[in-house]
Amino acid sequence: MDADKNDGNVTAVNDNGEKWANVMLRDGCNGSTTFNGSMMVWIPRYTYRIDKTNKRIYIKYTAGVADDTSGGYQKHPAFKLGSQELTGIWVAKFEASPKEGVDNHATNNTNGDSIAGDDVTTKHVQIKPDVSSWRYISIGKIFTACRNMNTDTSYGWTKTNLVDTHQMRNTEWGAVAYLTEAIRDGEEVWVNNYWSDPNTKTGASATTQNAGSTTTVNTYAQNIDGTYYAGGAKASTTGNIYGIYDMSGCGHEYVAAYMDNGDHTLTSGASSMGNNNVKTYGAILANTSNSKYVDKYEADPTDNSTSTWADNANAQTVANLNLAKWITKTGDALYEVISTVAGYNSTASARQGTTTNAWYSDYTLGNWKYHSFFLRGGSYGYCSGAGVFALYGSHGSPNDARAFRVCVCPLVSPLN
Repeated sequence: MDADKNDGNVTAVNDNGEKWANVMLRDGCNGSTTFNGSMMVWIPRYTYRIDKTNKRIYIKYTAGVADDTSGGYQKHPAFKLGSQELTGIWVAKFEASPKEGVDNHATNNTNGDSIAGDDVTTKHVQIKPDVSSWRYISIGKIFTACRNMNTDTSYGWTKTNLVDTHQMRNTEWGAVAYLTEAIRDGEEVWVNNYWSDPNTKTGASATTQNAGSTTTVNTYAQNIDGTYYAGGAKASTTGNIYGIYDMSGCGHEYVAAYMDNGDHTLTSGASSMGNNNVKTYGAILANTSNSKYVDKYEADPTDNSTSTWADNANAQTVANLNLAKWITKTGDALYEVISTVAGYNSTASARQGTTTNAWYSDYTLGNWKYHSFFLRGGSYGYCSGAGVFALYGSHGSPNDARAFRVCVCPLVSPLN
């Protein structure tokens, strides 16, 4: 796709008449006429209304940027980047994978998490099905790898000032989650449960809803002809091949968001939780020059106390005090749809309290002092706990189950 020429659009219509535009970027051309490039899905601008009691989400598509907020509908914050109002966003159809392939984790795993070959910014992002997603990379390096795409003309944009590539923000995750629920209306997205240590498989689907991790799955390739072999396309946000995959399972997805509680993962220095690890996994997200690419959340003052997390009652109480601080945040599939989260008992090294929410029993494992970053979607092994409303607090480190997704904001409308 030449982003500045707005060509290469392929529009599909699902059974409900919803239009989902898909594009393929040019990074898979290799000088030939056979395309095998990265794939993106268009999420059009909309306003929304949530009935939390009855678990219903309603949307109204926006013509241009003139939002209709009558009838209790509200603007969605994902469709604004800095001062730029957007007519929509391109979202990666699958979790990101490296063009160079993933490292041999089984032989090169040095400490259980960090893999030198994948915890880098020198590899290049691709968005393709039926490959192992890019994991074992810290959140700060994810942020950089996604921003690096902006100046890489191999993707097809010849005028880089007309596109803006970045790690998916939490509000952008919410935009996809809300649109998914509005369209599927009570039908849960099936989990991608493929796991063959150490590999995931993008675009895969469980053979039964909420199945545990296995190598017996439906692949994207099996469904490309539209037959939807054994329900495989139910892992798509639309229930057909034109939607977005890996929103439930595959890897937990790091989104560009953090809870501003001063933890060592955001600034240099030792953790106040007693951990002397001074790695600044996500300091780049807290850099004010990157603020338009990141969603920032307030922490409750009690979150700064080490003793807060020493027992079950306090752990869950403070995790929910953090959640309550986000009452004014909209569009991010957190406070608007989640009523309570689990806390973390530092003594028992375990989550305590209500670990699932009312929307499909997706896990809601809250943020706390040492886990100031946000993971969404759940991983391959989460079974019924995975889903578009799942939440997991994390310290931003690389891990075998933590992945990411890219968004591309066109600074002109691609559908004009």
